Amino acid sequence: MHSVTTNSSRSGARSTSTEDEFRKYVNDAYVYLYSISSFCAIFTMGFLRSTRVLQLTRLYILLHLYLSYLVNNVLWMLWYRLVLQDDRGLKLSALSCQLLHAMSMYGMLSSYMWMFVEGLHLYISRNFECARCLKMKMYICLGWVSPAINVLIYAIVRTCYANESDSAVVEH
Repeated sequence: MHSVTTNSSRSGARSTSTEDEFRKYVNDAYVYLYSISSFCAIFTMGFLRSTRVLQLTRLYILLHLYLSYLVNNVLWMLWYRLVLQDDRGLKLSALSCQLLHAMSMYGMLSSYMWMFVEGLHLYISRNFECARCLKMKMYICLGWVSPAINVLIYAIVRTCYANESDSAVVEH
């Protein structure tokens, strides 16, 4: 949480107010841009679903990639609205904040993993004759399950070594 020091001078109070307004403006900008990105991901997924040749593995991979973008965007919008919105601190309990933090990490990692899966699929289909060496189930494990395992390990380690002063929001 961001701690505000009170200053008896008027300029100190105005500075804190300006910082709060700027923080709210930046948070609103992030949420607005994530909303646009989410709309684009939904539109793209709708287009991919309407394609007649959806049985192609690459299109399934792209569908999962855009779904992971959507999940990531929604989780970050929740983070900006529920955690970083104002200076009073968290609107969530400590456990809820930590859970939202872990879910945000999962959304980000799954997006990266689905980008990796798409590159891996393109590499395998280009350089090997057995383009169907990796089935879609393997790609799904790489894209959705491996980030979950990484985030679970991260959450366990962070919980075991957390101090009471640790919070989900970095203090400045």
